[in-house]
Amino acid sequence: MMRHRVPLIKGVGEMENEEVQFWGTLTKKEFYKLNSYVNRKRFFIAIATYFTLLFLLYLILFRHLFISIVMAVVFTLVLWLVLMIIVPLRVRKEYSSNQLIKQEVHYDVNSNEIIQMRGKSKVYYKWEDLNSAYEYKDMFRIHISKHQALVIPKRFFESDEDIRKFQSLIRLSMPEKKVHLSKQQ
Repeated sequence: MMRHRVPLIKGVGEMENEEVQFWGTLTKKEFYKLNSYVNRKRFFIAIATYFTLLFLLYLILFRHLFISIVMAVVFTLVLWLVLMIIVPLRVRKEYSSNQLIKQEVHYDVNSNEIIQMRGKSKVYYKWEDLNSAYEYKDMFRIHISKHQALVIPKRFFESDEDIRKFQSLIRLSMPEKKVHLSKQQ
């Protein structure tokens, strides 16, 4: 597929007329990586909470510090192993059952909106309707709702300059407290 660009209008209010286009298909590996980014904090909190509760429970039951620590560590490791098996299975099932995620998606982004095109459908997202934006070393995650996001791998972009334009559009178009991007270079 040939890549073509819409000419950019430069001058006063340069970012207001800036547009960036990119496209691609999300891979299974990228979907797994996204889930690890999203669940990392929850996973840590769950493990730490579980360890703390077990430690306190065993301390009350056995009244011995060493036994309480050992028992809490052992059962926390068991939970960790179970989660390391269950979570990837859930992610694999989710990816396999979602046919839309496997289709090529095109994006046109400007200071007013993000336009997502997939097949014959076109969805318009106004910046003010988006919840938050996150950047990782290899992708962006733009939240539409608490559990739904646009996932945009950086490989979708033609150049580093297009990535910088996208970052600038996010910073310009969303409230600062909702934007979690890497520092501008």
